[in-house]
Amino acid sequence: PLSIVEDKRFRNLVKGLDPKAEVFSRGTLVAKLMERKGKFEDGLKQRIKFVKEFCATTDIWSSRRRSYLGVTLHWITNDLERKSCILALKRFKGSHTFDRIASMLHEIFKSFGLSLTGREGIVTGGIIDIDELDSVDDEDDDEVSELVSEDMGRVLQSVTPTNILLPSHARCASHTLSLVATTDCTLTKINSQNEPQFKRIYRSAMA
Repeated sequence: PLSIVEDKRFRNLVKGLDPKAEVFSRGTLVAKLMERKGKFEDGLKQRIKFVKEFCATTDIWSSRRRSYLGVTLHWITNDLERKSCILALKRFKGSHTFDRIASMLHEIFKSFGLSLTGREGIVTGGIIDIDELDSVDDEDDDEVSELVSEDMGRVLQSVTPTNILLPSHARCASHTLSLVATTDCTLTKINSQNEPQFKRIYRSAMA
């Protein structure tokens, strides 16, 4: 957490290592980070300025009832080189509903000058359903706890009227296969009634 720079023990540690070292205040550190963030975003906008077709990925993670939405971008250049970048990792406040997610994704794409033509795609994980989590406004809670990923595929596939255009949605095939080989297999073993059927399907597939 950025607040560590104002901790007396941290300051003593830095001064003990180098008496001439300058320890920024939290406000100064935030200002410098925001300045670098602005320069990085400007450079990224120039980098993807001419990207016409792309595939994006998105997911939401929740920890201590605080949620974050992440978006990555992937495209192929005219020289057939694969490129990718992280577009955003933002706080997501409120319920994880279609209209709220769609609105945030739309604003992220718009802020980077990405227009949608109908040939784009967005990929989400294929995780099992979890209860929706509402975020809280405890901005000073810097503790890190276990992260829980939202079932973005379920939310984006929900039928909700909206005027916002989003890329075509697809679930991540690799993630889905991984879940079949781990979570689903474990559930099948627990349910002994399904085990004979599972074995027949497995043997048929491996034959």
